[in-house]
Amino acid sequence: MVNPTTQDYLIELTHQQFSSVHKDAFGEWRKRFGDALEIWDIELAMRLLRELARSDLDLYGRAHLRMGRGGLLAKQDKGKEAVSELEAANDLFREAGDPVGRTWTLLILGNLYTDQGRWEEALEFYREAQAIYINQNDTYGEAQVLINMGSLYNVQARWGEALQSYRRSLDIFLEVGDEPSAGMALDGLGNLLTDLGNYDEAIECYEACLEIFTARHNRQGQVSTLNNLGRALDSAEKPKQALECYERSLALAQQLGDLHSQAVALDNMGLALQSLGRHKEALSAHEQALLIYRDLVDLHSASAALNHLGMVHRKVKQYENAETCFEESVELKRQLEDRPGLASVLANFGVLHASQERWDDVRSLATETLRLAREVQLDNPQAIAHTLLGLVNTVGEIDVVAASEHYAQALIIAWEYHHNAGKRIGRSILGRLDELQDAGKVIEVRDICELIVESAHNRIGEDHSEALEDFTKLIS
Repeated sequence: MVNPTTQDYLIELTHQQFSSVHKDAFGEWRKRFGDALEIWDIELAMRLLRELARSDLDLYGRAHLRMGRGGLLAKQDKGKEAVSELEAANDLFREAGDPVGRTWTLLILGNLYTDQGRWEEALEFYREAQAIYINQNDTYGEAQVLINMGSLYNVQARWGEALQSYRRSLDIFLEVGDEPSAGMALDGLGNLLTDLGNYDEAIECYEACLEIFTARHNRQGQVSTLNNLGRALDSAEKPKQALECYERSLALAQQLGDLHSQAVALDNMGLALQSLGRHKEALSAHEQALLIYRDLVDLHSASAALNHLGMVHRKVKQYENAETCFEESVELKRQLEDRPGLASVLANFGVLHASQERWDDVRSLATETLRLAREVQLDNPQAIAHTLLGLVNTVGEIDVVAASEHYAQALIIAWEYHHNAGKRIGRSILGRLDELQDAGKVIEVRDICELIVESAHNRIGEDHSEALEDFTKLIS
């Protein structure tokens, strides 16, 4: 998933700000510097900075020099050095009374702080920039802030504020005819809607975004959007269409020589191939992605690819290989302090141990998964953890009450997230109950089903009539 506040959007925003028409002595310099950054001409950008540094600079000029250095350092992924320069530029622009320079530095500072995980500080920068734009009746400038705020609210699981920010920014960009920025807003909105399980609307956003990038011959934007569209389609249980998107994305990324985007497409292809039951091809796709991520020293993406590899190995009952993948993925997630990612890997690790009937390990992993998933507000790992804990309580001497409570919670969380997730969790629970019935535990199964229906009916029974139908049938 592409985050619109990270590198692509930061570069685009840098270019927009420097290329703007400003009636001051630095207007032409801003444009030339912004163009240099846009085409990644570091030598030219550095030469322009040296030219400016040799000038007899007043307060305003020194602010521009610091701003330029900050933009260059940000483009080079030198976040800490960029923050230092941009904070100094912000102070100088404030002293000079220049709102244009201030909003630029505040926006980029907010982006950089977001990338460093310093969310509250980032939000303060965005709010300060937003206040300046509102004071100047600059709705377009405000839209640039809102798209960043939407992404930050998304990271913080503040869904309502995120949706409101994205939709408002999109409306403004469409109104003024800024299609590239509208594409970014659509992409961010699609990411959020996918995470919230609103797949149909997410797909519409990505398709509109793809249309914009295609019309403007923006192949990098197409690569990213095709990957995101594929993810939404796969989540909506349309793996064939998802695979087509990933294949198109891979082909474009290969034309561009973009190794990272190739790895993303390959890893996503593996997930779609898993959904289609083409496990040998899925293993190959994930392994190719992992090799690229390792070469690029992208530990975060490598940990995700290892998690996906472990899932395939488990499905084909290569349990030792699966365990090795999950263990390495967990180690990387802990090292990176990626709690959402860790919750997802631990959930899959728990499913592996359930396949091996290692019940003590299942209970331990499911308990940690549930704690983490609640903290970061992730629905799918919570549902899986509750399912695993329900399963643990049906082993040996069955604890009917505990098992039914966990199964009911799993169903509630999954169905409230999306009906496809609800169906998957329901099938998993029903499979276990069928096994118990075959083992002669008919009374226990009936009791569990009665308690599940009783606990879950008020939450999902009316909105999702099919959610509890099979459990009701097992009662009779």
